[in-house]
This record gives sequence, C-alpha cells and structure tokens, in this order.
Amino acid sequence: MVEFFTFGVVVFASSLVLEMGLTPAAEVWRPIRHALMAVDGARLSDIRTVESHPIALAQCRANLASLPVEVVEHYDTAGAARDVAEAGDPTRAAIAPTGAAEVYGLSILRNDLQDSSDNQTRFVLLTAVEG
Repeated sequence: MVEFFTFGVVVFASSLVLEMGLTPAAEVWRPIRHALMAVDGARLSDIRTVESHPIALAQCRANLASLPVEVVEHYDTAGAARDVAEAGDPTRAAIAPTGAAEVYGLSILRNDLQDSSDNQTRFVLLTAVEG
C-alpha cells in the first residue's frame, strides 16, 4: 500500500520526511498571490485586525507594517477568510488567495499584498510504502 502526503516547505517538514522514511515523488513550485479581503462595504481605513496563516502573514510582513492593524494568526488562509465573512465585522480582514473572497463573498481591499513579486511555495509529493 502506498500513502501520499503533501507538505509545503514549512517549519518541520524536512525532519518529518526523514523520521517517517518518506520519499519525494514529485514537486511543483506555485506562485502565491495574497489579497487583503473584508466584508462588503469595509474600507481599508476601517480595518483593525488582519487574520491569516503565519506563513502568509510573514510573506506580507512589509506591507502589513504600513497598516495600523493587529495581526492575528489563523490555522489557514481560507479559514481566516471564512471566519471574517461569518463575523460580518467591517474592522476585520483576512489575507488569502482571491478565490477565498469569491467563495465567502468578501471584497478585495488590496491585491498582491505579498512583499515579493516572485513569491512562491514549493509543494512536494511524498510517498511511504508500508511493508
């Protein structure tokens, strides 16, 4: 039986690969574009908190520093967008891909919030064979 796992290069992935005896099977680099999104009617000047995954927040660090906001870490980018939408609070925003705004009915306040125009994440397909 073959099991498949995917990991971005985040925190402990390398040690986990060694510990579990996983073998890389494929990799792909994907451009990552972050957008700042909030409920309809919210303006950038309304935003007091920005929520997202810690890696997304780090990838937008310089742009976030220019905003007078509190940064709140979230488990994932899409979940942050969902929570902002469900709260309906115009002072909260999320950093996520633009598709999350479409799914959760949010408005984009700023596109390409990432600090690097060449922002990418490496995804690796790993295999483990039981036997």
